[in-house]
Amino acid sequence: MFKRLKGRGISVEKFNRVMCILAVLISIVMFVAMGFTYGLYQETRTITKEMLELTRSANEMQDASDYLTEQIRCFAVSGEVRYLEHYFTEALVTQRREKALEALGGREEYKDAYDSLYKAMQDSLELMDTEYYAARLAADAYGISSSQLPNQVSSVELTQYDQSLSHAEKADKAESILFDENYRAKKESIYSNMEKCLYDLNGDLDQKQDDVFHRFRMQMGWEHILTILLIGIMVGIVVVCSQQVLYPLKKTLEYVRNDEEIPVTGAYELRYLEKTYNLMNRAGKEKREKLLHEASHDKLTGIYNRRGYEFLLKNLDMEDAAFLMLDLDRFKGVNDNYGHDVGDKVLTRLTATLMKYFKDDAYICRLGGDEFVIIMIHAGESRSANIRERVQKINARLEKPKGNTPAITISVGVAFGAQNKDPDTLYKEADEALYHVKEHGRNGICFYSELKKQSYL
Repeated sequence: MFKRLKGRGISVEKFNRVMCILAVLISIVMFVAMGFTYGLYQETRTITKEMLELTRSANEMQDASDYLTEQIRCFAVSGEVRYLEHYFTEALVTQRREKALEALGGREEYKDAYDSLYKAMQDSLELMDTEYYAARLAADAYGISSSQLPNQVSSVELTQYDQSLSHAEKADKAESILFDENYRAKKESIYSNMEKCLYDLNGDLDQKQDDVFHRFRMQMGWEHILTILLIGIMVGIVVVCSQQVLYPLKKTLEYVRNDEEIPVTGAYELRYLEKTYNLMNRAGKEKREKLLHEASHDKLTGIYNRRGYEFLLKNLDMEDAAFLMLDLDRFKGVNDNYGHDVGDKVLTRLTATLMKYFKDDAYICRLGGDEFVIIMIHAGESRSANIRERVQKINARLEKPKGNTPAITISVGVAFGAQNKDPDTLYKEADEALYHVKEHGRNGICFYSELKKQSYL
């Protein structure tokens, strides 16, 4: 194809046709992208509206609980049956608590918020047993007949002691039950669960909005790129046709008509071919370098992977190297409790911390999962104290939660190279030292040389 371009030149008609087709295609893609952008806008509105409705429903739970408390207390203090009627209208007819729970039910993305709301509901239901008992005491104290009471209250049986109390004493006890420490503690539990529910809902909203915003920003970025490409194509058609195609083509046609050799310095076709080749060659080199880097480096953390680790073992002098094997303590729990996305963030945070303390004189590898290896070159046993200090500093940093990543620690096993000691032996020794750390509480470091000395004692 390149020989054909060199011999026949570029067809202006085909060039314009291609550029116009590209412009049409980009315009279509841009139109579709605008549709996606509008969809993201609608999604944002839907998420916001949904979360406002859910938050309002969740607040209804607390309002309903407070309303029930208010009505039963008013009944206990005044003995007016209308307050008891208000109480059961809310509990049995209006049922704001149940409706709030139903609004969140069956929504997997709001499971944490639902669990908190459910706990608040259970606390409120448990509190109703106390309120029924207090209502029965108050009804007896004010001489209200059972026929005027709801079945839930009239069916309550007072203790023998409470039955023996005077009317005034029953009234006092009904009030004290509704104002004592146990009642307040149960109300505080309801408030606490409600606050956690609202906190989880707000967190879910923030997360969803951040996700939509991120996609929206990427979408806008693509639209900007498409716009620039479209403008570039339109300008390019004019510039290329007038300055880069028509004029060089006229000069080239003169050499062709005269059956003369086309000078390389003056021919547009050769310059085009030369530039294309250079671009392709450069792109090929970059692609090869990228493939080589990806083959030997971990995609998530950017450090050496197992293949890179094996390459290092073959090319480094391990006889005077320190071999550090480390694991994240209870990393499985992080994935189980927070999800693999947070687990990945923990791994990247660990990698950044390792790079801070070991980048200058060591090679850091991730063999898989949370298994890391650090190879320190020119590091004998005299560096033990320095290595221990670095590990302690790393754990001190990781023990403090950062952003969405929880606190975590590492366990490290260290073996030192020696004459005639192969990498497999280093690996086994470091692994044995690491196992010792895990068996003795984790969050620490063990040197195989020290472990070996202890075994001789």
